[in-house]
Amino acid sequence: MRNAISIALFVLVAATGTAWADTPERNAADRLEEALSQPGVATSIMIGRALLESGDAAGALPYYLNAWQADPTSRQTGIRLAEVAVLAGQTAMAVEVLDSLWVADPEDVPVGARLARLRFALGDVEGAMTVTAELEASSPEHPDVVELRLDLAQMQGDYEEALASLDRLLESEGENARLLTRRGVLLMALGREQEAEQAWRRALDLEPGSVNASGELTDLLIRQGRKEELMLELQRLIDEDLATPRQRAALADLYLSDGSLDDAAEILIPMASAGDLDKAGELLLVQLLGDLSRQDEALALLAQMEEEQPDRAGLKSVRGALLLDNREFDAAEEALQAALELDPDDNDARVTLLLVHTGRDPRLFAPDREPDPVFVALVEESAAAADPRSLRQQFLVGAMLRRLQRPEESASFLQRAAALPGSSEQVLYELAVAQQEAGQGRAAAGTLEQLLKRAPDTPDYLNFYGYLLAEEGRELERAQAMIEQALEIDPENGAYIDSLGWVYYQRGDLDRALQELIRAVNLVGDDPIVLEHLGDCLRDLGQHEQARRTYERALAAGAEAERMRLRIEGLQVGDAP
Repeated sequence: MRNAISIALFVLVAATGTAWADTPERNAADRLEEALSQPGVATSIMIGRALLESGDAAGALPYYLNAWQADPTSRQTGIRLAEVAVLAGQTAMAVEVLDSLWVADPEDVPVGARLARLRFALGDVEGAMTVTAELEASSPEHPDVVELRLDLAQMQGDYEEALASLDRLLESEGENARLLTRRGVLLMALGREQEAEQAWRRALDLEPGSVNASGELTDLLIRQGRKEELMLELQRLIDEDLATPRQRAALADLYLSDGSLDDAAEILIPMASAGDLDKAGELLLVQLLGDLSRQDEALALLAQMEEEQPDRAGLKSVRGALLLDNREFDAAEEALQAALELDPDDNDARVTLLLVHTGRDPRLFAPDREPDPVFVALVEESAAAADPRSLRQQFLVGAMLRRLQRPEESASFLQRAAALPGSSEQVLYELAVAQQEAGQGRAAAGTLEQLLKRAPDTPDYLNFYGYLLAEEGRELERAQAMIEQALEIDPENGAYIDSLGWVYYQRGDLDRALQELIRAVNLVGDDPIVLEHLGDCLRDLGQHEQARRTYERALAAGAEAERMRLRIEGLQVGDAP
């Protein structure tokens, strides 16, 4: 839960040391001597303030000490010295200074309250309670005393007592966002979530820009899973320019989880410009812009990151992927090779190189070409180094192995990919194809069952499953029904018509098979599988000459040569295999 306790800054710093004069930080004799040489209180405070504003609390401390020693009666200087002492890690000094102010004026309620809080923070509960008791005896209704009692009760976990003190403050001061926010925190500690929410919403009514109230409310909405309300509240804060970087990032995450990539990018881009994103956030934005096909913006942001981190392999890998999306294949390869030189274990860069090869040469897997040995070696390196937890690596390696006619190896990688979180229909479809090509028909059927559970009306899945059953000669009625369902969605799809013709062939209805297979050839042209199906049908109908011409045509289109040779020879003896 966010800390909404209104306590002076020095209370939030942990105690270090026991006696301030003996702590290592006090070995600043040279600084102190320099401070004492300054010509007066005003100069010391001016120098101390400048150092403090630059973030050098330890350097500022001797100057504030000099100013107070020059005028130890100055309450304001003493209080400021105590605050700076805590910032510098000199909590014992802070207690000593406040003690001296308290002794000088036991009626000074604000000083006494500061002293009590600091003693409590240092673990001196007895000392804190002694000061508190004296304050309550002299000024029980003073707002600082009531709030001190509130703070101490909350620190001790007595939330009921703290809530009672807070309600006394609300009665005396009236409603304000600060106290209402604290009230919500206490109510949450007591398990009264609905009342806590009401307190925070009331605080926001009074002060719409209250960072603490909005932060508490958004945290509550996150815990309760009230996503729509949370998104509305975060968007309100952004629209009114009241959101913190954390809240902006939270809304961007919600948009990303919803798939609203453009909305997420519009939040993250100004955050990057303002320097509110860490390196991981900047890289996420680069990849997001790439996913949105905004490669130029992504590359510009990436260039800035590379200037700061020129030897970070991951950035060069991302650059390669972006250039690949731009179809700048040579530049992409150069960036990815640079990534691998910096980090030879960057297998993401290696598998992206596979895509560079396939993008640059569309005929890389053409059946009339021998496999490129450089590409084959890269696939094998990628396979050997593939991270079993990486969906992308497992999928891409499996897909490449299948296209290299290594379906059994492919299926192993694709099975691992399919079992990983985030696995998609594309992964399952690729797996089913690999299993079919590896002769694992039953396994392919199981994978297709999974696909149809996800998307029961997808025509490609219906056709594939129906064709698989037809190939194996089983469940032919079911196969026909699935293919006909696919054709209802896409009636002129030549591949689906070929599948239907093949079902008829397997069922022995050669005339209807011939009719559908001729239609399929007319639609898809010289597809070797469709031509082979037509040749088989013509052969079984006794039309051997037409079958021979069809097989020769299939051979020219890329059908397996040995299988076509056997079919043609079979026609010559009147009995094709």
